[in-house]
Amino acid sequence: MNNYLELSDSQKRVLYSQILHTTQIPLYNIGGCVVIHGKVDIRLLKTAIQEAVLNNDIFRLCLTELDKEDGIRAYYAKESLPELPFFDLTESENLEDMHAVLRSRMQEELLKPDKPLFRIRLVKFNEDCYGYLVVMHHIISDGWSFQLLYREIGSNYEELLHSGIHSTQPRLSYVDILQRRAGYIGSERYNKDRDFWLKQFEGMEFGGRQQRSRLEAKRKTFRMEGAIAFAIREFCRESAMS
Repeated sequence: MNNYLELSDSQKRVLYSQILHTTQIPLYNIGGCVVIHGKVDIRLLKTAIQEAVLNNDIFRLCLTELDKEDGIRAYYAKESLPELPFFDLTESENLEDMHAVLRSRMQEELLKPDKPLFRIRLVKFNEDCYGYLVVMHHIISDGWSFQLLYREIGSNYEELLHSGIHSTQPRLSYVDILQRRAGYIGSERYNKDRDFWLKQFEGMEFGGRQQRSRLEAKRKTFRMEGAIAFAIREFCRESAMS
């Protein structure tokens, strides 16, 4: 028997927005391809990825639809090693063909009942270049989470490569986060925060959002010097912030 969990408010917003635009549109797929140049022990890389997934219980989260009253709820699937399909792209004629294959996998439909909300695949580009492709639904992840995941995978791989074992750090469970949220809702701090923000927005008028018929987004990219980027990352790490 499953113990069903209620989604957080932010997860509900993502879910309902996805449903409005149909589940076939990869509106909330997040991830990317990590490319590793040089000699790679594919067996250790696979183990490093599997251990990282097992160490973060959010990857076990699945959605299911109950009755009309309870709606869609989440639950933890039984713990198991994730499948890691292997893509051999060595016979691809050019870089664009490789990118086309990877893009098609990034656009897979993830929001399916009782199915994992992520996919991870090992990729071989050539004899001296490997990697792995990660696709996660926004219900269980965000862009910062992807960065944390590949750091953990990299750390696992280095430890396995040099010592044959890796140290498992205890993680904050998703259930713990929900319990903290439940303790906050209706608390004295919650009421104080609510009153503060209601006062800040008192008397303000907000115009309706402009309706759009297209879902394409735009991205603005800029580069910064390595020293500045490193300093920012170190500040965030020391401050335990994203």
